[in-house]
Amino acid sequence: MDRPRAVISFTGGKDCTLALHRLNDSYDVVALVTFAPSATRDKPFKAHPLTLVAIQAQALGLPHHTVYIDGPNYLDSYRQQITTKLREELIVRYLITGDILDVCNNFMGRAVETTGVELVRPLFELPRQNILDDVFARNFKVIVSCANVTKFGPSFDMSTLVGQQLTPQLIQHLRDLNAERLKQQQVDGDGSGGPSVDLAGEYGEFHTMVLDAPLFKHGSINIGSMVMQRDTDYCYVTFENTTLVTRP
Repeated sequence: MDRPRAVISFTGGKDCTLALHRLNDSYDVVALVTFAPSATRDKPFKAHPLTLVAIQAQALGLPHHTVYIDGPNYLDSYRQQITTKLREELIVRYLITGDILDVCNNFMGRAVETTGVELVRPLFELPRQNILDDVFARNFKVIVSCANVTKFGPSFDMSTLVGQQLTPQLIQHLRDLNAERLKQQQVDGDGSGGPSVDLAGEYGEFHTMVLDAPLFKHGSINIGSMVMQRDTDYCYVTFENTTLVTRP
């Protein structure tokens, strides 16, 4: 039986990459699609640089399409692009995402309405530990590419997170931070310790890029160097001298 044709909404992070791995045997994924605001034509993504996404696409052996979304009515722009680019041009009926939470009042669910394309969310509402365990079990190599410094507090050393590989030890580092915050809240009784950091970064705490995974059949990604940058509330790394290293 033929697998149904699909595309995956792809930023290069751990969640969409895991969604691809979980559904690759069930769907014929024909392309990676990155939805991007038109402003990013001139101002690149900090968290998910498209130059790196293009190399990930090479590693996966899949075409990559950047689909630009125009405002001010972003919902209508999404619907138009999903209809024309996905359903009509790429001839797919399924859009796979790595969504875990209901973001912006079910925005993507509303975006596919009337388009003839169905949303598939294999990670939706799964426990964070389930997702992280799967990422580690599949031996993904994941780098934390960007973080919102306001989510971590003024005393947190961002260099212990941004630019680091996502590992069980790094997740424990975040658990320790949450424990310290909870203890501070109990002492102060006013919530001054700050909210807990979501271990998967689902409230915008941090973002990731995948450098290697089982479906990277055409090679892994080597980063020559990473340079840490700061822009207002965000700390991020720029990836320099990035290359695809073919499998032996």
